[in-house]
Amino acid sequence: MKQYGTVICREIHKKIYGRNFKLMDEVNLGVDKDELKIFLDIGAHDNMCPTVAGLSAMWTIEILWDELPKGIDVSKMPSASEALKNFKPKNNK
Repeated sequence: MKQYGTVICREIHKKIYGRNFKLMDEVNLGVDKDELKIFLDIGAHDNMCPTVAGLSAMWTIEILWDELPKGIDVSKMPSASEALKNFKPKNNK
């Protein structure tokens, strides 16, 4: 919120590029190819999207780190791959 004033992609587009992009063609229920071309031509997927996603991941880690109980030995915490081995999806039957 501090950086972009919103967490909504189309509003972040507006802040960065001065406009938002309507990438969905709601009539044909597909991608609006003209809008997508403009979006790609300005390098949004090359620069803006990865930057915003990376910053969001970094801020999430900072928040989680601050929420860890103080004095915890993080060296004993499982890695993401180790944690995934213990993950068992809920059986929807």
